[in-house]
Amino acid sequence: MSTDKKPPARKLTTKQRAWLKAYFETFNATEAARRAGYRCREDDYFTSVGGQNLVKLRDEIEKWLDENGLSDTSLKLKLVSLMNAKETRFFAFEGKITDERKVEAVETQRRTLDMALKVKGLYAPEKHNVEGLVINVKVSDQDQND
Repeated sequence: MSTDKKPPARKLTTKQRAWLKAYFETFNATEAARRAGYRCREDDYFTSVGGQNLVKLRDEIEKWLDENGLSDTSLKLKLVSLMNAKETRFFAFEGKITDERKVEAVETQRRTLDMALKVKGLYAPEKHNVEGLVINVKVSDQDQND
């Protein structure tokens, strides 16, 4: 007999449900906070609310992603297929195709690898020089808060 019990489903507030709906339409936490009706005095506060909801509602977001074919397993399988992507190149002479070859889709593979490395947080933080002030931006955290 199994004793594994799921924790009771968390009751979401009306605004949290509205935020989730808007987030799944835009995949932008800040815009979702605006659309959900959060009242913020400054635009930066929408970003803060959106970031907090990303953390608080992580389980609900992951559940939705899983239900919509974006589970960790399916994403990993897609990543592997894109890393092995091929494309057909056509060769022409005097306006007529004379040959075609399957070749590595290098640009697709490069962009896939770049995305995978960002998601894994394997890039060094980017440095930006703004009027003599150096700002470090960690790419993986930035992507989550957009």
